[in-house]
Amino acid sequence: MSLLLRLRQSPSLALTVEQIDPLGLREKSIEEIEQLPVFHGNERLPLAEWFEITGNPQSERIVIEGDCSRVHRLAAGMLGGELIAEGDVGRHFAAEMKAGEVELRGNAGDFCAAQMHGGTLIARQNVGHYTAAAYPGSRRGMRGGEIIIHGSAGNHLAQTMRRGTIVVCGETGRAAGFDMIAGSLFLLGSVGTEVGAEMRRGTIALFQKELPSLLPTFLPACEIELPFMGYYLKTLQKRFSIPALHLTSRYQRFCGDLATLGKGEILHCIESF
Repeated sequence: MSLLLRLRQSPSLALTVEQIDPLGLREKSIEEIEQLPVFHGNERLPLAEWFEITGNPQSERIVIEGDCSRVHRLAAGMLGGELIAEGDVGRHFAAEMKAGEVELRGNAGDFCAAQMHGGTLIARQNVGHYTAAAYPGSRRGMRGGEIIIHGSAGNHLAQTMRRGTIVVCGETGRAAGFDMIAGSLFLLGSVGTEVGAEMRRGTIALFQKELPSLLPTFLPACEIELPFMGYYLKTLQKRFSIPALHLTSRYQRFCGDLATLGKGEILHCIESF
């Protein structure tokens, strides 16, 4: 039996909730969990004021129900276990997550999985701006783990990304992979402008039919067959459906961003071979 947190009512102000971590709560009783602090605006209240809490904390599995679009920092800093959010969530969902598996069945606000260190996040719908990005003033964004986004992603996806893998099945906003240090982005839908701007290393693979407008600091290098890409995508098929065409394709390769270190690459899927 899971630990169930059911939101009693939608808050009128931002509700900030910390310590919602399956491993962190497994040693606590229901009564102790009910007394965890939350902030409604600047008012400090116990968690039980806003959530009905039932189930088994020792299960290392948390289910969150209700419209939590104004509830921020759910699953932030998660250390392991499993968490499922049935509805929408607010900003900083799964930020700085270190391990475990999170499934989001609604939409997420900005800074979802910001500075993620490890684990797996599966977003069934859409995520906001700065997903898997660095916080202002930080030198590193996502540092490891895997993110699968079945819907769309906002602007500045994976800004200053250091390690890990991100897949977006829907549309992606502008400046995806901005200042990217390393890691891999697989963008299956349409992509906004300035993709890969100031990236230093890493790989951004584009699968839309027409090549988007790239910055002039990305230069065409070659057309190449990449058998390993097909094998890699097949491993991702466990998470979502990939058109068979993408599993056996040629790619046009661009090197950049030459305005910085210039050791990154953008691959555009162009045809089956």
